[in-house]
Amino acid sequence: MNSRSNTTWNRLLIKSWQIGQIRIHFSLLLIVAVFSLGILILASTQPGMMELRTAALTLPVVWLGSLIVRTAAQQLCLGVHAQDCETLLGPCGNLSTDYEFLPWSSNVRYTLVGQGASAALAGVGLLISAVLAPEENSSLATILDFQAGFESRAWATQIMWMNAFFFVLHLFPAVPFDTRALCYGLLVRLPQANIQVTPYRTLSALQSHLAAVLMGAGVVLASLGVGVGLDFAGWYASFAAAFYLFVGSRWEDSRAKELESHYQIQSWQSDVVHSTVAAPAARSQANQLVERAEAAAEEMLGTGNYVERMDEFLDVDEILRKLHREGKAALSAAENAVLIDASRRMKARQRKKTN
Repeated sequence: MNSRSNTTWNRLLIKSWQIGQIRIHFSLLLIVAVFSLGILILASTQPGMMELRTAALTLPVVWLGSLIVRTAAQQLCLGVHAQDCETLLGPCGNLSTDYEFLPWSSNVRYTLVGQGASAALAGVGLLISAVLAPEENSSLATILDFQAGFESRAWATQIMWMNAFFFVLHLFPAVPFDTRALCYGLLVRLPQANIQVTPYRTLSALQSHLAAVLMGAGVVLASLGVGVGLDFAGWYASFAAAFYLFVGSRWEDSRAKELESHYQIQSWQSDVVHSTVAAPAARSQANQLVERAEAAAEEMLGTGNYVERMDEFLDVDEILRKLHREGKAALSAAENAVLIDASRRMKARQRKKTN
């Protein structure tokens, strides 16, 4: 029973629905539903928050509408490239990282347009809230005050705060937030970038440093709150952001290691194939070198005793591989002598067999 329920839950976690070129991930519907239910329970159990009951209905609508506008703007800015990358809509935006295969300029536009769409919606909500604010009390605090209900000003304040939340959230340079696309697009332009490994390594380091900064800020705020007896808002959010960035940095590091391992395996396979194909040619070149240097080696060595002693420490096959890799100029006098001696012995055996 448990295995069946786990299988069903895993299928739900990866389930998505295709709508045009956009796929809706199951997590989006799950998070929105849980968020709405949480607001409804909070409003029902806390007497001072009864007015938030309507927000349990309106905020999910604003949430989904804001995501649709943001994603549609990003797809329009990508143009024909939008067909080359997957758009998987999650709770805070696109969960896919297919932008890594796009030109770096597309990554920059993708991020700036997404952030611009959220900022524009937040600005529209702020403007409408300012226009509809009561004239007798039109202070900044009143304009920014979150309103629940179905009237126009309530919708405006919800649009303002929801899109401001999206804008701040996507400033984090981690998956699945859009600033990561901007950083990735700029990092691949670096001249020292090693295919995709360098951007992942740099993103991992950046996220680790930001996690340390946010963790320190959270500790400072919490300590001040305990010391002066005040509750500084935001220390728990700082801890949560630091933890998320740390996890994101480990993910970036694992991607870099995976790519490095993949390239090393490919390089090793290529070297093996190349060495196997080129081995006969290398041996032929070695034999020609041995024949040309035979007479000179006779004069230099005098007897074969020195070669026999060196042959105990030098492997002929290893010398041949070195000859293939680096050329005959890389061989030392002792290595040349070993090759010459090996050729002599081979010729001696062949003569004995012929006789």
